[in-house]
Amino acid sequence: MHYNLESLPKLDGFYVGYKIPQISKEFDLLRLGHNFFLNIEVKHTSTFDKIEKQLKENSYYLKAVSSEVHVFTFVVDTQKIYTLDNNGNLVETNLQELIYYIQEQDVKKEVDLDTLFAPKQYLVSPLNSTEKFINGNYFLTNAQREVKKDVISLLNTGEIKFALIKGKPGTGKTLLTYDIAHEYMNHGQNVIIVHNGILSDGHWRLRNEYGWIVYSIKEFYDNYINIMQNKIDLIVFDEAQRTYISQLEKILGFLYTQPTKCILSFDPEQFFSASENKGVLVDLLQSNGFPYKEFQLSDKIRTNKELSAFVLNLFDRSKINTNPNLRFNNIYIQYFTEAEDVRMYLINLQREGWQVLTYTSSTYNPLPYDTYESGFRFNAHKVIGQEFDKVAVVINEYFFYNDDGKLLAYKPYGAPSYRLDKMLYQNLTRAREALNIVIYRNPALLEACSKIINRYYGSSKK
Repeated sequence: MHYNLESLPKLDGFYVGYKIPQISKEFDLLRLGHNFFLNIEVKHTSTFDKIEKQLKENSYYLKAVSSEVHVFTFVVDTQKIYTLDNNGNLVETNLQELIYYIQEQDVKKEVDLDTLFAPKQYLVSPLNSTEKFINGNYFLTNAQREVKKDVISLLNTGEIKFALIKGKPGTGKTLLTYDIAHEYMNHGQNVIIVHNGILSDGHWRLRNEYGWIVYSIKEFYDNYINIMQNKIDLIVFDEAQRTYISQLEKILGFLYTQPTKCILSFDPEQFFSASENKGVLVDLLQSNGFPYKEFQLSDKIRTNKELSAFVLNLFDRSKINTNPNLRFNNIYIQYFTEAEDVRMYLINLQREGWQVLTYTSSTYNPLPYDTYESGFRFNAHKVIGQEFDKVAVVINEYFFYNDDGKLLAYKPYGAPSYRLDKMLYQNLTRAREALNIVIYRNPALLEACSKIINRYYGSSKK
């Protein structure tokens, strides 16, 4: 191992301690090349299993942006070097092999790492990337792994009956809860998923192609006593804040008498009507003395910082993001005064690959926004738990700011009891990469959106 590395050429160009934004993935030494990427981890001491686990993770993240990668770990205490073979297995190697790849790499210069390693490349949704999820082509963040370990431990030891996983949009609640469910299934356990909304294409794939037991909340509530007669080891409620209070009281009371473990994933801000429980499920568990523990996911890993800051400022004008480096390059604003122009613009956006998300309409009464929103596939109720790269929404004349700077909305005559502002929030937070805000006959909101962008960017996009 006594090799004079300082005498070697081509030792420059390494990035030290680079972290992929929002994912908590760090590389000790990373160098990018036109022919391959090179990663070297340095450990004072470690175990075979830990080295293998880390190098496999590193290889996974790097192969998302390069067809060929080479990963190494140097252990100081033992003076040993490890790498992965062609089958992805950890093997011991030597310094000569490492030097070979250092010398042979055609190094790239001046690379924007944060753009290259955009988090969206690694964020797998069970509902929108179902095959990747089933095949395990993803990794949980450190925070998610810790929550998973604690949830499984507490449920399996019987210390708690109900595990609550709470988090805002983009924190990875759905991935984590479905991952835990999959873990139980892989150990031969019987698992039920209850989605508090309309089943998406991803739900149907899980059910029909992979044999998962998935119910909508209506399907489950209408027949839960019969369903639970089968031996169910774990039941997972996704988007649990949307269960009606009357339903929730009966379900929780019944489950408490069963041996089944229970996970409830929820965000109290994601609701559409007053009849949904929002976050009352915590109060119900407390008042009935049901053993539970709440786990908070705080780091947003799906939504990029630009979109998060825009949505935060849009719904609360007092929330000022002071990040001087923030640029709203992926927020687009268009203003219209004619409904037909809005409709044609939305159709064109859909042709260009944007996902147009609309407000849920009435089954009985025609509503004003039906003139430009009818005919599009996804409304607010149909996209619960899903995510899309590019999202387009309409902010119409019913939206306004109250005296406290909070964004609210009037209910159009004949509309169901669903809140427009909550549906807008739901739709906006489905976006991973870009937002197209179509403003219709609301100059006050045009001004508000322009000010958000101008504050950091200079001029709004029209």
